[in-house]
Amino acid sequence: MRADAAVLAPGAWLGRLAAPFGVRTPVQSGRGYSFSVPPAGLPTRPTYFAERRVVCTPLGDRVRWRE
Repeated sequence: MRADAAVLAPGAWLGRLAAPFGVRTPVQSGRGYSFSVPPAGLPTRPTYFAERRVVCTPLGDRVRWRE
């Protein structure tokens, strides 16, 4: 396959996939917990609360929290 550009999403295999193309991207695995709750109101997009290191993502009729 030939292409002018490609997008590689971060993950466990990113280093092995990108290395042959000279791309070196450090990826550190995350640890944490997640849960989904039915909210009173859904956010319209993923939101990152940097101070608490928490991400809230709308997921169907729920909101997923990841620490």
